[in-house]
Amino acid sequence: MPALPENRKPIGGRGVALVFAAFALVDVAAHAPEVAAGEKAYIAIYVPGGFFTILSGVLAGLLTGQGRTGWVSVCGVAGVLVNIAAGGTARTIRRR
Repeated sequence: MPALPENRKPIGGRGVALVFAAFALVDVAAHAPEVAAGEKAYIAIYVPGGFFTILSGVLAGLLTGQGRTGWVSVCGVAGVLVNIAAGGTARTIRRR
């Protein structure tokens, strides 16, 4: 694997430190306690989940590069169905 340029190093374990830094920033912002609790819940749920979003893009690129585009489509549809079954998409639609 080629070396990354100096300004393009991967985040790696430093991503976890960024979550804790975000918690500290919420405390520094001095929002109302109920708002701060909501912000911390958002960070705790959505930021680590971003790993899977990035991973899906990486795997889709890998499989597409190998000519296995059918698998990319099947996995994309399966991901949408899991999201619907888990209630993520339905809750978002109902809120509007």
